[in-house]
Amino acid sequence: MRTYLFGQHILKANWRLTGMALLVGVTGCGLPDSATELDSSGPPEVKQIFMEEQDPKSGAPDFALAYGTHPKRTKDAQEALNKGFKLDDGVLDRALPHVLHVRVVVSELLKGETIEGFMCACSGIKDGCPQKGGVPVTWAVKEADCPDAAETKTINEAGKWLDANLDGLPDDAVMIPELAQVTCGTLVDWKSDAQGGWYNPSGNQQVPSNPNTLEPHYGGLGPAVVFTPPDLPTGQSCKVTFKEGAITDKDGEKLVIPAVDFKVAPLTLMAKDPGAYDPEDPLTQVKEVEAITLSFNTPIDSKTIAGVTVKEVGTSTEIPGEAAAVEGDNLSVAWTPTDAASLQAGKEYKVTVGTAIKDVFGFGLPAEYEYTFKIKASQ
Repeated sequence: MRTYLFGQHILKANWRLTGMALLVGVTGCGLPDSATELDSSGPPEVKQIFMEEQDPKSGAPDFALAYGTHPKRTKDAQEALNKGFKLDDGVLDRALPHVLHVRVVVSELLKGETIEGFMCACSGIKDGCPQKGGVPVTWAVKEADCPDAAETKTINEAGKWLDANLDGLPDDAVMIPELAQVTCGTLVDWKSDAQGGWYNPSGNQQVPSNPNTLEPHYGGLGPAVVFTPPDLPTGQSCKVTFKEGAITDKDGEKLVIPAVDFKVAPLTLMAKDPGAYDPEDPLTQVKEVEAITLSFNTPIDSKTIAGVTVKEVGTSTEIPGEAAAVEGDNLSVAWTPTDAASLQAGKEYKVTVGTAIKDVFGFGLPAEYEYTFKIKASQ
């Protein structure tokens, strides 16, 4: 979750809302790519739901429209056709398995206390927190609802919520639990928790920042509730649903968010070092290789990383070596030769990544992957 001081969050929100009010009040729209089009008459409606998809060729992530329409869609679609880009077809079949955001863009400002609350100073039963269903109350919708803090905690003057930096404001705002749920068959059943997302009251969501993006971006026009589910199983079908009637606008009218079915992108090799050799480009040769590092689009099961082999091109003999997880990087695997001298200057080598490598849910590469690299000859 993006962490920030609640006071800063409020200040930023007020600044954004002031800007939105000016734009809406004066023109009904703002800059060409930053119109808000808020409708405060209610009831609140979902304008769009965005999720990140993985480009099937490059693997690069990009925001895709999973639900709703967009005033720029026709224009962007035509521009994409002109450039030969693949269009966003409204069907999510390549959702990111790692660090996915589900961004629900709505038509008007929402009642913040139906989405976020305060992190209380009280942290558990040992601090004497009141309990609800046997679970300590560690967050609250209003400051006054926080239990009295333990003496060992740094608290504000009211003695209610955490204030470690003594600025008189709560240190953190948290999402009210169980507003969203992601299921992937029997593999995943995640209900959003206190760190499972945030509310962004700004009226401008994901405006295109790169005109050369692989797929068209659609800037969301309105405030958004963002959910951040955990890692998902690659290549599998999933569904995101939302707690009915839990989120409201300022007048108490309920926001109804439609469920979205989607499929997660397959396990994909995203990067490799050394890179691939191109016989037509001498600059793709490398000076020396101590290890081969392979990075994937989701964490890898460390027990399955033995499926990497290296051979000199034109031979059938496998070079002895060992693959191991990269410390501090659960997305990457490093293959190291048993004898450093076995990777020699002036020679080309073929790396094979087998389907035995799997994500933490047990799903492997859809097909074996091969590439070659060449070590530059000694001068």
